Amino acid sequence: MKKVSILFGIISIMILSNCSQNKTNKVLEDLYNHSNFIYQLNTIVTDEIKSEFSVFEGFGMYILVNPSIDVYEDDIDVYMNENPVTYYDVSGYPDCTDDYVITRIYTSDPSINVYEYSVGNTYDEESVISFMNSIGYDKLDNMSDVFENQDDRIKFYFDDKNIIYKIEVGLVSSCNVIF
Repeated sequence: MKKVSILFGIISIMILSNCSQNKTNKVLEDLYNHSNFIYQLNTIVTDEIKSEFSVFEGFGMYILVNPSIDVYEDDIDVYMNENPVTYYDVSGYPDCTDDYVITRIYTSDPSINVYEYSVGNTYDEESVISFMNSIGYDKLDNMSDVFENQDDRIKFYFDDKNIIYKIEVGLVSSCNVIF
């Protein structure tokens, strides 16, 4: 009887894990269908992809940036504020022992869209909250402009005139670790 209970428990965990992975894949597929990044979240980063970028190494992760940026001399954020560019954080997902994938994307490029939004659009908080709620994202708190579902998050950066100047999308692990 004890062996049957253990076997049932293992099968249940496998089924629930598979359901969770399917839900994550569906959410990421929806984001993929409603954005036009060159590379999407959860893309496994190959040597071929890395060769297109300058690589800014970090502890347990790295950042793929525009090849014209000198990662040892230029401030990536300053460069991003002055130039329309997209860069990618890469780390192990869902933890550091797994494949290295794109876990966060930042863009200041107005040609990139995320759902209905792109750099240069007006940020109207009420309509953004309404739209994001309608597609399954909740505003994280009253102090930020971060919208999250269980698998990913989207953050809008806007200036004092409510013009979006940067958008960030990122994965959230099952333990709510933000990459």
